[in-house]
Amino acid sequence: MFRLKVNSSIWLLTVAFLAAQGPKVRAQAQDRVLLVQEAGAPARPELLLALRIQLTGAAEVETAAVPDSQSTTARIESASVLAGAENALAVVWTEGPIVTQDGSQEAVLYVVGQQHGRALLEVVRVPGDSGPDMDRTLALKVREIVDALQAARAHAPGAALLTPTGTAQKTSARAAPSPTPAPSPGSSPAPSSPAAEAHWTAAAALGVLASAQAGAAYGQWGAGIGVGPRLNLAANTLRLSGMLGLALYPRTEVQKAGARVGIVEITPSLALHAQSKQGPLWLGARVGGALAFISADGRNAQGTRGVADQQLASLLFGVDAELPLGANLGVSLAVALEAHLRRQRFAVDDKQVADLSRLRPLAMLALTWSGGGAD
Repeated sequence: MFRLKVNSSIWLLTVAFLAAQGPKVRAQAQDRVLLVQEAGAPARPELLLALRIQLTGAAEVETAAVPDSQSTTARIESASVLAGAENALAVVWTEGPIVTQDGSQEAVLYVVGQQHGRALLEVVRVPGDSGPDMDRTLALKVREIVDALQAARAHAPGAALLTPTGTAQKTSARAAPSPTPAPSPGSSPAPSSPAAEAHWTAAAALGVLASAQAGAAYGQWGAGIGVGPRLNLAANTLRLSGMLGLALYPRTEVQKAGARVGIVEITPSLALHAQSKQGPLWLGARVGGALAFISADGRNAQGTRGVADQQLASLLFGVDAELPLGANLGVSLAVALEAHLRRQRFAVDDKQVADLSRLRPLAMLALTWSGGGAD
């Protein structure tokens, strides 16, 4: 009987010890989620309660304060540091709700964590009503993300779980966010999206030309066309084009002292064109060369006529601005300076009538086209 009592006492002590240690073991193994808000912002007890209800059995929910008036980037950085310092699975905060154009409301949920030394960020836009319904919807989203993080950690404990801080993943409100592996040290980075890679397209322009011409009341007017390949770089914010152009100036007449000279000009050109995306505009610069084929006819006061044909080489320097009108079309305004390699004059009866000068300013208003829908 004494032996039975001793054995029973040992068994009861063992059960009591395990019962006392069980909650501690579970509490140590359970993840933590921190709900943060600015120190001066109104409290969100309803959201805190909804999070604790939805995360029951998955993670403990605690609160933390952050400095007021932080930018989104600064808040993400602070949350990442906080997650590492507190050994938390995730740091959570919300923005909104705001009223959308259709009258519904939308809140933005941020989830930032630290896993295996890697920062992670998930951004989810959640439409819905304000009040308890919105808080419950946000809490359900947090639970989905926590479950996904824990599942990914269980299957790949050595891998980073989400994209690095600064890359926001926008997820539909009806779909659970799926963790995206980030490159680990020594591994090859994931291939970039096609829009971020360098790629070739085609470009074309068709427009109206105007240039200065001494002795002509309204200068020279004509038409220009250009076409060539285009290389798109830096996620479609920089592009380089090689443009083969053709300018046609119909007959322009210059008069002086009773004599007249008519000039017709056809000018092929080749230029390198670089453009950078600045807000809604593409701002560019171009440099190239041209060879003008000039046909001139002259007549003196007595009606005697004569003709002359000349070729005139020149260098082109210009700047332009282009405004996209759609996926492929745009409108551009370019101004340029044409530097002739020699000065071309035309005379009638040894009297100079027309002078093309060494420098000639010109402008072009054009409709542009870009192939491939890259713009």
